[in-house]
Amino acid sequence: MAVPVLICGESCALTGGRQPGNRQPQARARPAGRVLCHFATAATTGRCAAEGSCRRATAASDPAQPACRRHAQDRHPPAVRTGVAADEAGPDLPVGPRGRLPVYSDARRTVLRRAAIPRTHLAFFRRLVTDAGMRVLILGGGVIGTTSAYYLAEAGHEVTVLERQPGAGLETSFANAGELSYGYASPWAGPGIPVKAIKWLLMTDGPLVLRPKLDPKMWIWGLQMLANCTHAAYARNKGRMVRLADYSDAQMPALRALPGLAFDGREQGTLQLFRQQKQLDHAGDDIAVLKQYGVRYEVLDPKGCVAAEPGLATATAPFVGGLRLPDDDTGDCQMFTEGMAKIATQRGVAFHFGTTIRAIEKSGGAITGVETDRGRFTADAYVLALGSYSPRLARDLGLTLPIYPIKGYSLTVPITDETVAPRSTIMDETYKVATTRLGDRIRVGGTAEIAGYDLTLHESRRGPLDRSLRELFPAAGDAARASYWCGLRPMTPDGTPILGKALSNLYLNTGHGTLGWTMAAGSGRVLADLVSGREPEIDTSDLGLGRYSA
Repeated sequence: MAVPVLICGESCALTGGRQPGNRQPQARARPAGRVLCHFATAATTGRCAAEGSCRRATAASDPAQPACRRHAQDRHPPAVRTGVAADEAGPDLPVGPRGRLPVYSDARRTVLRRAAIPRTHLAFFRRLVTDAGMRVLILGGGVIGTTSAYYLAEAGHEVTVLERQPGAGLETSFANAGELSYGYASPWAGPGIPVKAIKWLLMTDGPLVLRPKLDPKMWIWGLQMLANCTHAAYARNKGRMVRLADYSDAQMPALRALPGLAFDGREQGTLQLFRQQKQLDHAGDDIAVLKQYGVRYEVLDPKGCVAAEPGLATATAPFVGGLRLPDDDTGDCQMFTEGMAKIATQRGVAFHFGTTIRAIEKSGGAITGVETDRGRFTADAYVLALGSYSPRLARDLGLTLPIYPIKGYSLTVPITDETVAPRSTIMDETYKVATTRLGDRIRVGGTAEIAGYDLTLHESRRGPLDRSLRELFPAAGDAARASYWCGLRPMTPDGTPILGKALSNLYLNTGHGTLGWTMAAGSGRVLADLVSGREPEIDTSDLGLGRYSA
């Protein structure tokens, strides 16, 4: 089998004009009618060779207006075709999600270098240009661990996943609210939250419940969260979260296109609904960050809210307006995780379900193995993706992860009248409850219960969910036939996940809180880059564990 030679003008930014292994590629004639590099074509003709799908096909002579969005970067991208005709190479992917500018820096805008290579060559190409072939052991088979496994396999690694449940996505990923909240990504800690928390604790159907325990970790985490309830901390933390969430959004089109992956997904935005004028007035802080990162938004009056979500015309509770994020999506996280596990298995990933991890072995500054109830597993690199349970194993390694479990609840309600059911996701700001359309079901999720690792399904916590659905969509579903569920969200004090290297061969991908589903694709892609020795396409310097010791 001949090695495909990447051709890009005179040299390529990835290979320096040479094939991997530092071998000079043999010269060959350019096939007639074949596109070798869209950028080179644009530079000589002033037009983009892919202008049929190009959002900005303009003269290349103006540096401020690159030939197309895919080439809006500071340096010449590496070869974007491998001698394949433009009409044979598959659809082009945008630099930013649905026309938005990317949030990653110019120096790292490589997100579409791989997208422009035919999919049949992707895995092979990555094996050539990276230090591939490592054995990687992932601890945890939720949406984070499973998505990470997929990207690592695509990067050419031999991947094994350990999961104690009988299948993928059966804990926190199982019945969450179903939001892919790229623009809505926000930390819980913010200005005014301490006062709001007291009010919520006193409400009959409030969004917050505290069940005090003699657990120092609970109180330390709470104090750390309070320290992040400032304007400066909120802006910093939301910026980090939006950066990763927006990058995750950029990865999702390729995942949606994977054959056989179905998860009741919709791309119709999120509506944050305000029942009180002061809630709408305080949306300014969020809007400032959305503007900074180029996230589209709409401030709506009550009529605009009904136009976006016609079912709200039947609401029995008044509302004053809303903040709509049209680029947010929805989908069933468990269906997605299960589907990705099947796809990853087809790509060589080995899932060991029903396997309980007992201990992680360490020698010096490296992990040497993992003990389970089904034997010992070893690898070259290890990924900790156990959500709320990550701190328990990390503690024995000398690592303190500031992650605490916050219990959330959800109802899954069968739809009885589609005409008055939600189209997408509505976030009830008063009760902090999200109502999401998932196929022929409505998922109502939210509330926060601080009670350690207690998974008791308290019937009293069903109240806020029932009330929000009843007041906003009273005739949409049959709540009497709803399934009731709870799960533990792995929350950090600043809301940002912990993503990066912790030991010489241990990587962390955990602590995503309520946004694991939203950030899974971006986190998995970043993790694969880090393990492979590649520089991630977004800034990750402030996402690692080190930010808590800085």
